[in-house]
Amino acid sequence: MSLTTAKGGSVILGMERHRVCLEVAWELEALAYVLPAATTNCTPESLQAGFVVRGIASRFLTLASVLLAALNDDSEETADLKRRVLVTQDD
Repeated sequence: MSLTTAKGGSVILGMERHRVCLEVAWELEALAYVLPAATTNCTPESLQAGFVVRGIASRFLTLASVLLAALNDDSEETADLKRRVLVTQDD
């Protein structure tokens, strides 16, 4: 796999797995900036804020689970994690 624990307890990520973790962090940051705007200065009818917040919350959960798996579960294939982040079926 592309996640290994070295002697002394250091964790080594392969380049592709590292990139997946960065993609997750970048998306989480972008969503965090947008989320407050979903519920301020708008009526729920015009923005459907409840749907937006639920959708973003769901995506947060997906991204958090990918990040946890990427950093902690060496049985998770990097390609599978990448597909979950990019929401694709193929490599």
